[in-house]
Amino acid sequence: MSELLGAWPLAEASAKFLIYLGSLAAAGALLFRAAHGGQRLPTPLRWRPAAVAWAFVALSGGALHVAVTAGRLLDDGVNGMTDPEILALVMDTPLGTATLTRSVGLVLLILACLRTRASLALTV
Repeated sequence: MSELLGAWPLAEASAKFLIYLGSLAAAGALLFRAAHGGQRLPTPLRWRPAAVAWAFVALSGGALHVAVTAGRLLDDGVNGMTDPEILALVMDTPLGTATLTRSVGLVLLILACLRTRASLALTV
């Protein structure tokens, strides 16, 4: 029971929350942009900075999740979270694959926020 209330599960849940919140908010901003296209909206909306900021929140959450998993394996606090060998070990797991895949998607999302002709295609 004490494991459920410990610092590691709380840190892992917080990292996942950042990943989910950032990913959904960033994708939602781009979907809003795709739905409204070139229409003039009554209120000027700053969707680009919001989408980029939320993407960085999700990227940070992913990095934190990998670090927390590494720290949990060593159970050595911050030293375990920054140990290069353990981080490499974690990146060779399905968590590492998911983090890399998500990161590529979020970088594409950030690129879709640029003012280029390809940005609408990247959005879709």
